[in-house]
Amino acid sequence: MIRQGAKLVEAPEDILEEIGATYSPIQVEFSPSLAIIPETLSIDEQSIYRQVGSVVTPLDEIILRSGLTAGVVSSILLSLELCGVVQSVPGGYMRTDPAY
Repeated sequence: MIRQGAKLVEAPEDILEEIGATYSPIQVEFSPSLAIIPETLSIDEQSIYRQVGSVVTPLDEIILRSGLTAGVVSSILLSLELCGVVQSVPGGYMRTDPAY
């Protein structure tokens, strides 16, 4: 295949480069201080809710940001799911769009 002009692909950008397309990643920063927090949540729930973004946030990242144990964070996330303000999705958690 190399003799026929095959190219090593190590990342999606390699394919885009080969077909002549351009790629410019979008950087999104999450600021917990800008989060609108539903008033009905407990202090602990509000703390974890601030760590979850409107895009998929991995569980490990939520645990790291909060400084709490995995068990505590998982318990609070379950409570937030039952309240309907976050949802479990492949790869982590994200906020739902409640009518607050």
